[in-house]
Amino acid sequence: MPSLTFCSNAKAAGYTVSVLYIPYVPIQNPNPSFAGDEDDKVNAVIPSIPSYLQNCASPSFFFTANTNTDINNAMQAMFAQALAAARLTN
Repeated sequence: MPSLTFCSNAKAAGYTVSVLYIPYVPIQNPNPSFAGDEDDKVNAVIPSIPSYLQNCASPSFFFTANTNTDINNAMQAMFAQALAAARLTN
């Protein structure tokens, strides 16, 4: 998995990190002889992706979407949160 340094630095600098996770589907019938067993390596990483992304997101800014409706609802919620947090400064 990539480093969470970017996420940590962004949050420490005062930025809000919002994440929309669309679950990955494991590779069916992985081929162990393809590309150094790449299929099984990918399948092994998939379960850790949600917690990794949740750790990247600011509190209450992590969303999961499984359907088109979920994506739409999550995007609307993310936009509403962004508007609620927005402020004008000089």
